[in-house]
This record gives sequence, structure tokens and C-alpha cells, in this order.
Amino acid sequence: MDRAGNNGMWLASDGRWYPAAATSPGRAMPGSRTVITGGLVAAIAAGLVGIALIWRTPTPAASVPSPALIASPGQILFAHATHDAALQGWVHLAVSSTVGTTATVEAVDAGPTVGQQTITIGTQTATLLYVGKVAYLRAESATLAQAAGLPTITAADVGKWISYTPADRGYSSLITGLTLPSLVTQILNGPRDLTLGSPTTVDGQLVVPITGEARYAGKLVNVTLDVTRGSDPLPVEINAVSRGANETSIFSNWGKPVTITAPSGAQPAEGATG
Repeated sequence: MDRAGNNGMWLASDGRWYPAAATSPGRAMPGSRTVITGGLVAAIAAGLVGIALIWRTPTPAASVPSPALIASPGQILFAHATHDAALQGWVHLAVSSTVGTTATVEAVDAGPTVGQQTITIGTQTATLLYVGKVAYLRAESATLAQAAGLPTITAADVGKWISYTPADRGYSSLITGLTLPSLVTQILNGPRDLTLGSPTTVDGQLVVPITGEARYAGKLVNVTLDVTRGSDPLPVEINAVSRGANETSIFSNWGKPVTITAPSGAQPAEGATG
């Protein structure tokens, strides 16, 4: 069912926003598209104890739900935004979270099959790379690696590059969230009871907010996903708030590739982990 919106836009039954003068498009959303491991919305909820922790925990593959199986306009728009995000190839994600007095900052460049991420807690940083199906980790302290949910490293290997292959313990958790398909799957694992808000402007872009609630470890988390308003919606920002914790994730540079190269001289994980 088509639903009228504000500012001369309306939400069509295909889940997309169109100018009031436009006619309904003839194409429907493609069928379920399988994506790789890894709901950023759910990750945000889990991120109230550090988003890196959920990103270090692989989840089963997910697929974009069919609009016919979705009950509300909010869920339809949510499904189309995640579908369109998966087609972009690349994205930059900036995450800032605070739990109590602990602040965590993350930056991710996620591509089709490669990615990089930095995690900063206090004055210490850990860097992750994923290139050629090999994961690379360099952490400025063993404590930071543990706090970020990364594989344990020995004191002697602090500040050094460590390489992880599929046969190494910790490999799957390291690469989760480092590619765009993985991030999209994170988004898909979010709550399904979603509501459309009134159009607004976020980060200089006209967006439609999608709000919902999630529970993590018994805590109620209020989540808002802002997506661009138009025929090809994309995530712009996610905000999650719970008692004593909050997190903001900002998406940018959709479709803009980043060069990521493997570091030289990395030590195999077999001799570096504790």
C-alpha cells in the first residue's frame, strides 16, 4: 500500500520514496540476496559493551527479507536500505561509543573482500586488516586486545603485526565486520519492530529515521537508523541509547574504494598468541 509522506514525497509499496509527481516504478525489489557473515542495529545494541565485541563474534549468513514477509513501512524501507547498501561495494564507518566512563572510537573501511579497522580505547589503538583472505592484527597492548574482544597476544608481540589464516584460532572473529557484506548482515540482524519517523536532516542529508527497540543482556536499547530519502535509500547514521551507555555510527563514502595492502614481516599467529 502506498503511503503519503511529507515535503511532497510518498512511500511506495516497493519500500522506496518518490516525488509526489512521479509514477510508481515498475520494478520490484530483487529476491533474497545472500550476504556474508556477521544487525548493525544488533551490533549497536551489543556495542553498549563495546561494538568491537559483537564484530568479533561471527553470526550465520543472512539474507534481505522479502517485502511480502515484512509487516510495516518501516521494515520495508529498512530492507531496501540494507539491500542497496550491499550493492555499493565500499563504505566508511565511524563509530563512537561510551559505556560508563569508557570511550571507544572505531573507524572501518569495508570493501567487497577486503577491509581495515582501527579501535581506540583511551590512548591505545589496535589495527585490523583483511587482505587476500588473511587477517592482520597489531595492538598497542595485550590488555587492549582483550578489551576489544580480539585474540590474546603475548607481551613480546605487542606493537607487532600478527597474521591469521583460516586455520588459526581467532581468524573468524577477526574478519567479521571487515567487509561490506559482513556489515550489511550486521544490519539485517536488527529488531524487526520498526517505525518510520518524520523526515529530517542528519549530517547534511535529508533522511527518514527508522526507530525500534532491542534488548541486550536484559537492557532495553532505543535504536534509530537514519536512511537517505529517495529511490535508493542508504544508511546515514545509527544512534543507540541505553542507561549509562550510548553509541553513534556514521556511514560515509559509499562506493569509494580504499587501497588496503598487507603489512610486510607479519608474524604467523601460531607463535604469537597466548
